[in-house]
Amino acid sequence: MVQKISYSPLESDMEKILKLVERERYRSPEVFLDRAIQILLTWESEHPERCMDIMKTMTPFTEEQERFMNQTMIPEEKEKHFGNGDYLSEAIQEAENQAKFSPAQDDYIKLRKNLELSKNYIKKLQIKKPQTNEITYDQYPILFRFYSRILPAKIVLTTLGDLLREVNDTKIELKVLRLKAYDIAEEISNELQKYEENNNKKRNEKLSTGLPKIEKNDEVEKIARIQKRFKEQYIGKLRKNRQTNLKHFEGVLIALDLIYVEEDNENLYISLTEKGKEFYLLDNPIIQGDYSKPFSEEEEKFVYQKLLPKLKLEYKFIQTALKTIKTNSNNTDKKITEILDEEFYKTLREYEKVNPKEVEIYELETTSEEMDDGWKKYITGLRVATMSRMAELSLVKWTIDDTGNSKFIIPEKVEIPA
Repeated sequence: MVQKISYSPLESDMEKILKLVERERYRSPEVFLDRAIQILLTWESEHPERCMDIMKTMTPFTEEQERFMNQTMIPEEKEKHFGNGDYLSEAIQEAENQAKFSPAQDDYIKLRKNLELSKNYIKKLQIKKPQTNEITYDQYPILFRFYSRILPAKIVLTTLGDLLREVNDTKIELKVLRLKAYDIAEEISNELQKYEENNNKKRNEKLSTGLPKIEKNDEVEKIARIQKRFKEQYIGKLRKNRQTNLKHFEGVLIALDLIYVEEDNENLYISLTEKGKEFYLLDNPIIQGDYSKPFSEEEEKFVYQKLLPKLKLEYKFIQTALKTIKTNSNNTDKKITEILDEEFYKTLREYEKVNPKEVEIYELETTSEEMDDGWKKYITGLRVATMSRMAELSLVKWTIDDTGNSKFIIPEKVEIPA
């Protein structure tokens, strides 16, 4: 029997928490408390260094936090976890540039009007892999749990195709793509949120998840944080490997092998891979104004059969999830989410036995057959993100019952691995 903990913050502490919520550093007091618990449980686990993964989600930092980090952290460590420079100042400057880029809310409309022209251009486009100065993906075998949806990647990819047509070239500068793709993603997000509100969509049914959400009264700091997070996760950013000192590019686009990245005179350029071209050319309901589903059947199959298998451990998690749901469809003794967490951990352990060097490089080593608290938090995050993407791809039907428990059903069309 799990012991229940009764805790109420001191009044003075609660006042401070509420002030942080008012400043929109956190969405609610509960979010603040959950974040604090995550950090301390990870700190007390066998992998305290994973605290940095949680800290990444709390950027941009305040001026005081930034100053403290600059004074106390070794520059190489700060760059490894948070990138170069003053994160907050850079994020705010980029947000100001974004506001100047396109004040009119019509880029999504223009994108749709030019869609056939852009598709005709991309159909004839000769894909060119960079011959020199290519910046590659580091081959991390799973999608980061912060990439909670794949739809934003399709939106960015569609923007990339439109830009390539506009410049009549095979590549576009990263900073140009970041400006245009974010602008269109925010406009699509606004349309989706209106649709979801009008149709009383539940949390697990919302297709706007993963897309930027800006409110009228949001402070500059919050806007900067939202924009930078979206751009880094769904468009991409440069990162230097601390161990090898090699440059890598990270983000969902390159993780799914949809783009090439090359460096020229310290500027980064983005181009399509063959898979990126093929995925771009598939019709998408959201792009065309149908907000009832994120992907067409052709897109769902393409992502599942041609993109995800490249990420070997990610694909194993998906197979594990399907088998686990099938096997435990009538299990009433335990929550399916708890069973999935246990099976995901077993899958990681099995993968580690076959790929020990790879697991060591990516700091995924486990230490025992049983999950400790740190691993529990990590695996739960992976499972939540994986199941969300599986629901997005119609690999499972995800519902939430009246008690808040998740339920998963596998559609008949989905082939369950033996």
